[in-house]
Amino acid sequence: MSDSDDPSPQPPQPNHSRPDKTILLAVLGLVLAAIPIAWAVFSSVRDDSNKSQYIEQADAACEQHRNDLEALGPEPWRGPRDEYTLWLKKRSEIAQSALGDWGDVPIPPEMEKEVKDAYFDSDAAVKELSLAVDWGAQGDVDRANEHIAARREYAEEATRKARSIGLNVCPLGI
Repeated sequence: MSDSDDPSPQPPQPNHSRPDKTILLAVLGLVLAAIPIAWAVFSSVRDDSNKSQYIEQADAACEQHRNDLEALGPEPWRGPRDEYTLWLKKRSEIAQSALGDWGDVPIPPEMEKEVKDAYFDSDAAVKELSLAVDWGAQGDVDRANEHIAARREYAEEATRKARSIGLNVCPLGI
């Protein structure tokens, strides 16, 4: 009689698959637990990259107008009224152009609220400057100056918000 014909029960063979399954499940659990952490790190790096890229592009858009603004020279407070009005008009045009170019830069979704807040305040400041230009062109330079002084907080708030999101050049000319 051979061993294979022996009707007596065979001792159970060791089951090596159970420890393998336990190890496999433990490794799988660790991998699954690491996915959200890896995704958070990846998203943070991507968001920082998007933010840096946006800041670089927006500031470059405004920087294009810096030479024009600097070419205006200092504000001619004591000069002839026509000279001051022309200076103010050119400054307003430069600020509007810089604002338009800044507005053309695509905003990353993670910065949308902050950028739009800063941009809205900058737009308000440019509109107030344009209104002062209109009064200056009509010969009411004192009213134009008073208006600019009274609305200076628009420009200050726009600049503060722009700096808080990392912009160093925008808004320009306000």
